Amino acid sequence: MTEIEQSFGRYFGTLPASDPLRGAHILDLHAAHTEEVRSLAKAFTDIKAEINERFVTNALDIVATTGVVQVHMGYIASSEVNAFAFQFEDWYFIGLTEGMLELFARSCSDLWRLNPLGDLLGVDNRDLIFQFVLLLELQYISNHELGHMFHGHCADLSAGRYRAEFSVQSLLAESVGMEGQAKELEADGYAVNLLLKNLLQSPSGSFMHQRVQSNMPVRGFVLTLFVLSVAAVLYCLESMTFNPSAVRRATHSDGLVRMNMLMGEILGWCTDNVGWPNAISLADFQRIMSLVVTSASNPAQERIWTEQGAYLQTDAGKAYLGDIYKRRINLRNKMEPHRWRLRTE
Repeated sequence: MTEIEQSFGRYFGTLPASDPLRGAHILDLHAAHTEEVRSLAKAFTDIKAEINERFVTNALDIVATTGVVQVHMGYIASSEVNAFAFQFEDWYFIGLTEGMLELFARSCSDLWRLNPLGDLLGVDNRDLIFQFVLLLELQYISNHELGHMFHGHCADLSAGRYRAEFSVQSLLAESVGMEGQAKELEADGYAVNLLLKNLLQSPSGSFMHQRVQSNMPVRGFVLTLFVLSVAAVLYCLESMTFNPSAVRRATHSDGLVRMNMLMGEILGWCTDNVGWPNAISLADFQRIMSLVVTSASNPAQERIWTEQGAYLQTDAGKAYLGDIYKRRINLRNKMEPHRWRLRTE
C-alpha cells in the first residue's frame, strides 16, 4: 500500500465516533461484498490508476490559495451509495464507496444485456461498450467531486469534515436549497468540460470509436456514449417521491432536472468549443433515455422521472430552472476567493 493510500485510510479513524464512516477502510476489491464488484476488480483497479495518473498530471497546472494541490481518488468499504470529498495530511481526497461501484457495475450490466445498445452506438461487440461506459461513469463522478474542489466548495473542509455527494446526512454544514443545487450544477459543468475536452479534443474518443468499430461518425458515437453513461448513473440513483413544492429546498436537483441541466452544459460546450450546435437532438436524447429506462426496469423510478418531466414544462418548473442558473452566477462571485485556477489563466 502506498503512502498516499495509507493516508487515505487513516482519515476515517479521525472521524467522531458517531459518524457512520468512523473506522471505514480502503476497499479490497477482491473481498467486496457483492459479486458484481468482485468480478470487476481488475477493471476498477485499472480505472482508479488511470484517474489518479490524470490527477497527478493536471495538478501541476493548478494554482490554489493553499499552495500546491495534490488529489487522489480511492475506494471505501461501505455499502452506502455515495462519493466523498475530504482534505487530510496535505492531500485532497475523493472517495467512492463500494455501494457506488456496485451501482456502476449494475447499470453497465443492465445496458450490456440489451440488443438495442448495439443499434444505438452502431456496434456489433457490446463487451467493449461495457468497459467504456464503466470508465466514463467513474470519470464523471470523480471529476464532479474534483469540480467541487476546483470551484471552492470544499474550501472550509477541516479535520473530521467531508463533503458527501448523495446524502444530506453529512457532517459538513453545507448550503441547502438553491445554492446547494447551484453547487451541483457547477460541479457537473466542470466534469462535462473535462470529459468532453478529453473525448472530443484528444485522441481518446477516436480510440474508443476505432476499438469498437462503430459505423457512426466519430463525434456522434462519442457524444452518444457519454450522454448514455451519465444518464445511466443519474437514473440508477434512488429517488424520493417527487414533490414539486419541495424542489427548491433540496440539496440536490431531482434526477431528470439534473439531467436536463447537464444536457444544457453538454450542448453549450459542443457549440462553444467544437462549433457543433444541436449536437444531440431531442429525438436522440429521448432514444438514449428510453434505453436507460428499459435497462433499469424500475417502474417507480420511471414514474418519478415522468412527473419531473411534466413539472419542467410548467411555468413554475421553467422559473425554477431559471433561478438555479441565477444562483449559479451569485455562487461564482461568492466562491471567487476560494476557487482554484489554472496556470494558463
